[in-house]
Amino acid sequence: MRCVGVEIEFGGLDGLTTAVFLSEELGGEYRQTDPFAYKVTGTSLGDFEVMLDTSYAHYKGKSHKFLDEVGARLANLFGAAAELVVPYEIVTPPVPMDRLGKISKLLRRMAESGASGTETSVFFAFGLHLNPEAPSLTAGGILPILKAFALLSPWLWRSIDPDPTRRLLRFAEPYGCDYVRLLADPSYEPELARVIDDYLAHNPTRNRDLDMLPLFAHLDEGRVRARLPNEKINGRPTFHYRLPDAKLGDPGWSFAGEWNRWVTVERLAGDPERLKEAGRAYLAHEGSEEAWSDKIAGIIGA
Repeated sequence: MRCVGVEIEFGGLDGLTTAVFLSEELGGEYRQTDPFAYKVTGTSLGDFEVMLDTSYAHYKGKSHKFLDEVGARLANLFGAAAELVVPYEIVTPPVPMDRLGKISKLLRRMAESGASGTETSVFFAFGLHLNPEAPSLTAGGILPILKAFALLSPWLWRSIDPDPTRRLLRFAEPYGCDYVRLLADPSYEPELARVIDDYLAHNPTRNRDLDMLPLFAHLDEGRVRARLPNEKINGRPTFHYRLPDAKLGDPGWSFAGEWNRWVTVERLAGDPERLKEAGRAYLAHEGSEEAWSDKIAGIIGA
């Protein structure tokens, strides 16, 4: 059973209230790790983290006592101010796919308890990130999903219609046309090293709707670091899907709906002939992205 990590940003609840809520809903114990971060351990799903979503509020000492004290004070001051505009974030443990219903229920209960989403204010740009475990750490296990996502990206953008603030801040940019055309070619079936090199050449940034850097760093950190020595990347054996909004206060939004869109990607990836058909159709397409959204929707039966 593959697992999925979930990261969700929200407003309306502070860190302590959220940590208490998680421990009451899922069991376990919470403890504060800094003024704006908590760990909730021993829950029915594993260990959770709750934190203000900015590294500047979480000072980690460097063994210089005076500087540590100054750094901690500055972090506390920054965090106190940032709480007004910066969301808190829950980071789940890896959750087996057949238990994701518990996450969906948990987020519904959070909304009922006052958690809010990106729809609350024009200044908010809250995201939901999904980290599905790769089916295998080979080119054959990774490339079909990457191809399917690239071909479905315009349809996903139209279906999700991300918040304008997130679009303005460019947190999750789509792949460029040249890279999508490379992936769309049914004959593009390289070895893993070239898959990584081609991705890095076209996408030297974390800010992609499907960020492959964590997975590629897990597989070949030296290759990724040679191209991006200063980018903040935590290697892990998962895809990092960054596109969906987090809309906890919107009654028409659900975690299940966002997860099912990802399932659509994996279904196309798991159908080699349909994936090749979609690739050939993309290469032959001469219209707008909107027209391609309609065409790919017809291919997948959406």
